[in-house]
Amino acid sequence: NKKLLNGMSVLEWVNKTGLILCFEIPEVERTARTSEGIYRLFDPRHAQWFIRKMGSSYIRLCIDFEHMLAQKLDPYKVIPELSGDFGKMVYLFHLGEPKPYWGIAHIPIPLGSQAQEIIYEWLYMLRQRGFKDGVLIFERGSGRGGGKTTSEVFEQSVLALRQIAENLENNIPPKELPLTFYGMSEKNEAVYKRELVMVRDHAWDPLEGVLSVPEEKHTFLSAEAVKKQKGQEWEKRKFR
Repeated sequence: NKKLLNGMSVLEWVNKTGLILCFEIPEVERTARTSEGIYRLFDPRHAQWFIRKMGSSYIRLCIDFEHMLAQKLDPYKVIPELSGDFGKMVYLFHLGEPKPYWGIAHIPIPLGSQAQEIIYEWLYMLRQRGFKDGVLIFERGSGRGGGKTTSEVFEQSVLALRQIAENLENNIPPKELPLTFYGMSEKNEAVYKRELVMVRDHAWDPLEGVLSVPEEKHTFLSAEAVKKQKGQEWEKRKFR
């Protein structure tokens, strides 16, 4: 540090230059754990005390929800246990579709997806604990992309994060998110109606191949005719 920092410590240097140095809660490396079987300071509830000890607004935390999930930490349970000023210590988020894949998921965030909604809920909870200013990064890495091109992967994820950021700045509760958050707009009536038709047309897709209905030649109106064993007569005369 004598050559590059003029003899200053890193702490002194960031305080002087204003550069924000972020410490990320660790990922899980099964071959590089401590004797306890886990990395130290992987839990935000513990890592915050390191940041507090540094006593500098230029040394902050980077939160990666995938790393938390890989350590079996549920953000819905952990965040409510954090202090009211915890969010002020966070400056950076590494984001992707929430998957507990040993910290290396790096999966795109589809616009209007459940993943986008879940991330928003977690960030909103942290906003209530002081997070007001920071950076949201879609962490691509080597994650899968669903057969899409690189530009398509980034396009959807960036659009999703922009919607998240915009609504966070307006402090919109998760249950009150507008349709624009999901990529739709009531103001564009034609597009909105087309999206609604698509939703209705595909509502039963998850049940495809599960339900079976016996084929019947008679209609509901001919039920009585069938009961009276007059089905064939009905079939011949129903169009008269």
